[in-house]
Amino acid sequence: MSFQNTRNKLKLYFWFTKTELTQYIILTLVLAFIYSFKQWGETTFNFWFGFWNLLIAIILVGITVFIHHAGQRITGIQKGFKVEQKNSWPLLILGLAICFITNGNVRFLAGSGTSIKHLPQHRIGAFRYATRLSEIGQIMLAGPLFNVLFAIIIAGFGWALIIPPGIAQMLFSLNLWFAVCNLLPIPPLDGVHLFFWSRFIYVFVFTSITAYAILTLILPAYIFVAAIAIGAILAYLWSTKYDN
Repeated sequence: MSFQNTRNKLKLYFWFTKTELTQYIILTLVLAFIYSFKQWGETTFNFWFGFWNLLIAIILVGITVFIHHAGQRITGIQKGFKVEQKNSWPLLILGLAICFITNGNVRFLAGSGTSIKHLPQHRIGAFRYATRLSEIGQIMLAGPLFNVLFAIIIAGFGWALIIPPGIAQMLFSLNLWFAVCNLLPIPPLDGVHLFFWSRFIYVFVFTSITAYAILTLILPAYIFVAAIAIGAILAYLWSTKYDN
């Protein structure tokens, strides 16, 4: 019965509305352009080479954004909320500006915010009924965590999913960097909500994921244990110095 209820709620509240779908497509196209900006020829401009890379980027970014939103929507539904995503035009413009200024060397891959709405019929008996910062924080946190878990699955089982190594590596790094960008404490990104819920958890999660993303560029193995250790140490230092 519980499984059936969950299935019904997902059917009712999970999928994008027409407005959200339009914004999802725009977000994917803009971020894919930023991601593939430097992939239009190694030494000289090559339209077809760049266009092919742009198409690949659109697919990979589309998957990454969907994974992020899916994590938040599933978590929200479980807690009795309908989750909606809306593009932030200032952030999209900022991302494009950074891309042009740095010639694509810096990729700011974030451009949407998340809002939640009560589902009264699914919130009966909830603690104090009102929305709490902890619930908002957990819903927002689910997005980056889903990206990281998806990246780990791709890294470990990409061969089983018949994904070419080059594409798997791109999808892996893209999901990690997308999670990092969305954890920045800039409104209306996930990081702002997580920061106001718990600064300790924010520092731990942000530093762990960032360290993991950096370590994968330096070391041959994907050692997320070391990243978590770094995050825990920095979060502890933060709490002892600033949260007392």
